[in-house]
Amino acid sequence: MRGLPHLQVGHQHPLFESPSPTHSTRLIKTELFNDSVRQPHDQEVCPPTVGLHHITWRATASGVANENIIADAVSWLVGDPENVEIEQTTSYHGSEVNIITGITKKKSESLMSLSRIGTKNIETLIQEIPKRFDQNNTLHFRIELNELIKGNIVLGQPGPKPTVKVHTKIEVYPGQNPEEECEKVLRSAGSVFERTKDDIEASN
Repeated sequence: MRGLPHLQVGHQHPLFESPSPTHSTRLIKTELFNDSVRQPHDQEVCPPTVGLHHITWRATASGVANENIIADAVSWLVGDPENVEIEQTTSYHGSEVNIITGITKKKSESLMSLSRIGTKNIETLIQEIPKRFDQNNTLHFRIELNELIKGNIVLGQPGPKPTVKVHTKIEVYPGQNPEEECEKVLRSAGSVFERTKDDIEASN
């Protein structure tokens, strides 16, 4: 997918390790990004009311990986580097681990962020709502990290490949069908992508 800065990361070290929640952590605000990352999200292209609470993108990288490159890619997804944090912690075995998290909590920004995965991936998620949408009205999916770094958005699966885990909370009110509301949000995100894809390509 065009628009994402083409990044490179070394393959000689493992990107992912499982952190231990019992160890101390340190938060670092990432300051790598320039104004071009923010461009697409600055536009008023989202409907004023959408049924989306927030969206979270999270990747885990070993201490020897270049976490800043991963944070740059997550920042492109989120649309604002101020919403990306790098948390330093340690794994069960004592090695350093970095958790890169991007969160948007405003409705319109969350919808724009979700739209970044593109219409083809959105259509796949719509078909898979029954297995990806939980009883807490949260949609779960993954994208492949190495493909993201190359500038491609590919839906990922649990397994050995490094991924960015994504979850987004859908607004559902009494009397509404949760899965139908989820589909409405995804279709709205697809519409946003179609309206903004030329600007995204121009920013590449």
